[in-house]
Amino acid sequence: MDGDGDFRFPARAGAYDWSMALVPFDEYRRRLAVLVAAGLLAAAPAIAQPPPRSPAATLATVLKTLLDEARLAKTEEQLPRQDADFAHQGGQQPLPPMIVGRHLIRRADRDPFVDAYVRWQLTSFEPTLPEMTDREFERFLSELPPMLENPRANGSLLGDINAALGAGALPESTQTALRRRLDTMAAQASRARTMNRPAMNLYDWVSSQLPQTGARALQLQLARLGALVDAGWPSDTAKSQLEDLFNASARDRSFTPDQRRLVASQAQRLAGRTRVFLTSARIDQGALVAQFNDTGVYDFDVKRWTRALLRH
Repeated sequence: MDGDGDFRFPARAGAYDWSMALVPFDEYRRRLAVLVAAGLLAAAPAIAQPPPRSPAATLATVLKTLLDEARLAKTEEQLPRQDADFAHQGGQQPLPPMIVGRHLIRRADRDPFVDAYVRWQLTSFEPTLPEMTDREFERFLSELPPMLENPRANGSLLGDINAALGAGALPESTQTALRRRLDTMAAQASRARTMNRPAMNLYDWVSSQLPQTGARALQLQLARLGALVDAGWPSDTAKSQLEDLFNASARDRSFTPDQRRLVASQAQRLAGRTRVFLTSARIDQGALVAQFNDTGVYDFDVKRWTRALLRH
């Protein structure tokens, strides 16, 4: 090193004139550090990337998230999603359709709403129904989530309405309490109808996976009608659609005689099932005026549906 702080290699006879390659000492150290670092990086093993998650692990995470979401929705009585779109949110890893389908045919939770919500959102992964035997399909239908009860069909409410109807003119305090109760019931019925959307949409999705006519299409719609009837919801539209499906299926040549008899027998099980529900109520000149309807499936309904089916 000379007096100026520059580093020089000592000269010797016949050697290269290193004075021509004068390098400041600080620069020399910097270059040396760069070379050492480069050697260390070259020798270091590559940083291991985390392996991709298995479909089973991904599905477990999805189910936990949906269960938490459904339970919160039930507590708040409000749907956080208006459509089945969980799989479309950013960063969601796709899942094999058959894996989701095998899980979708089983109950996700004991609570009917939570079960319906989770399975409804699983349909956003575009699953396919797995192959099922006739017995497995019937079990699947039996495990579809029931509808939430229609507050207008509540037994306690109907009992009080009937008592008020027979009382004639009501005291002002009774009228006020009755109006308040009817307003509460109307709000509850509106919320229940909204909260039934997951179950109804799940039935729609299953229908989209089946043939348009025949045994399984009819069995599904019989199950839907039974769910509406048992929960006290209006069933006229469902009965009309079911009758159209019976008529279309009667012309289905792939619908075997044994299948027709089986479906007719299953339809007969609905006969006699009914619930009464309140359609309207008001106080007129101090007295209660109310109208009712029922969800009934009657024997003549079933005979009309199955008559054409059994003729072919």
